[in-house]
Amino acid sequence: MLRFLNISIKRKLMLVIMLTSTTALLLAILAVATFSWRVVQRALVDDLEAVADIVGANSTAAISFHDEEAAQETLTSVKVRPEIVSAQIYDRKGNVLANYRRAGTSLGGNGSEAEPAASAPARYLNIIRPVTLDGEVVGTVHLQADLQQRQARLKVLT
Repeated sequence: MLRFLNISIKRKLMLVIMLTSTTALLLAILAVATFSWRVVQRALVDDLEAVADIVGANSTAAISFHDEEAAQETLTSVKVRPEIVSAQIYDRKGNVLANYRRAGTSLGGNGSEAEPAASAPARYLNIIRPVTLDGEVVGTVHLQADLQQRQARLKVLT
């Protein structure tokens, strides 16, 4: 403290200005990083909700006629999305009609019991969307995505 008292006023002002500028810069970096994380998270959720809605729209006939083969064929289209580790199609009673699992992963929970949602516990993002036909819910689509992709995008942004 005694050393600080012996510094000229010009140096003290410069030190205070530099400290203030550094603090403001660090806060701005934190704000941009937080915003980027939220944008990437929202984009991933929106993207996967669209995929779930497409799978649901393409599987309405399979669910209505309880055609497991057609439902499985529709569901295997998600394998072009490497972040999707598992997916299920449920009928209106909550029974699994078709499921997909990327090699080396375990299937997620029963999506038929949950409300339509997007949740992100720790490593996985769960997307649960209703399948509707003529305004009536006939089933549910549940996608589980690995959040490693989000972390990779954030590394590129920072």
